[in-house]
Amino acid sequence: MQIDLNIYPGTRISRVNPVIQPFAVALRELLKPFKKYTKEKLSYKGDGITTSHNCDFLYTEKFIKAYAKCYQSHGSLSINLHWRIHQALWCSAIAQHLQGDIIEFGVGNGLVMSSVLEVYEDWENSNKKLILVDTFSPHNVDHLSGKQDSSQPINPFYAKSLEYVKSNFAAFKNVEFVIGFIPNILSAIKVDNLSFVHIDMNYYAPEIAALEFCWEKIVEGGVILLDDYAYNGHHEQYSAMNVLAKKLNFEILTTPTGQGIIIKSRR
Repeated sequence: MQIDLNIYPGTRISRVNPVIQPFAVALRELLKPFKKYTKEKLSYKGDGITTSHNCDFLYTEKFIKAYAKCYQSHGSLSINLHWRIHQALWCSAIAQHLQGDIIEFGVGNGLVMSSVLEVYEDWENSNKKLILVDTFSPHNVDHLSGKQDSSQPINPFYAKSLEYVKSNFAAFKNVEFVIGFIPNILSAIKVDNLSFVHIDMNYYAPEIAALEFCWEKIVEGGVILLDDYAYNGHHEQYSAMNVLAKKLNFEILTTPTGQGIIIKSRR
């Protein structure tokens, strides 16, 4: 490496002790490759992600429309779920070219799937249905027992009520609601083929039961989006899903949001 030994008047190096100036110059040259990186303008920061890479998807007409629906469904602007919505839209784009319905376990206020339907190409004539499975209760899940009851605090991302969630999907046809706990109400879910499965129940046992129920119904090339797979504080879900991955012979892609993505392939 060729080192530029010039010391320019007015620089910080020109003001240090002349004895150590050569060492300061050498250090300056060694740090040059990293200087640009450290001063790069961030293109996105939030939800566990900090990046200076291209995030132009944030400014596309499709994403802006979908995220506006996300805001509306949540009922507040205090959310930062851009990459989660981006990944859900990517999954739905894959499902659009496959046979099979879409199902979501853990709906909350419906912000993810209402965003998906808001920009889904010709949903009304797609011959698909969206099945939304939830207790539609606003109370937190107890991470020790998996129970969700009135003794738990209210979570702003959980369903305010069934009526509120239904209002967020009022503009869309072919949407079904299945109410209750997993696995108790799995038998009430009537579906033959699935192209997209979204799982977000914040507890490992119902999530495993839901994916096992769906697995044979997911068509080849179908996609599964796990919301809390590698999320901080959800190690039980991570471990349990990895065990299921070995059992059913699939691979999970970890994303920076703490989510996981599975593409069902022929084995």
